[in-house]
Amino acid sequence: MNLDISRWMVVHESDLSDQLSRLESVFPHVFHIHGQVGFEEGPQVINPQDKLWAGHLKNHVNL
Repeated sequence: MNLDISRWMVVHESDLSDQLSRLESVFPHVFHIHGQVGFEEGPQVINPQDKLWAGHLKNHVNL
């Protein structure tokens, strides 16, 4: 399975912090991770190195 978690964030309009049990059930089946940093209103931040997006980048790294 290919995991593009940034798209899930857009669909759910959340940072998925309330979906951790579901994510944990999916992770064992993932063979490829699409590495975009998404947020509640879009699938990709403009610049993940910009401090404006630091919280969203941290959220993706911690998942």
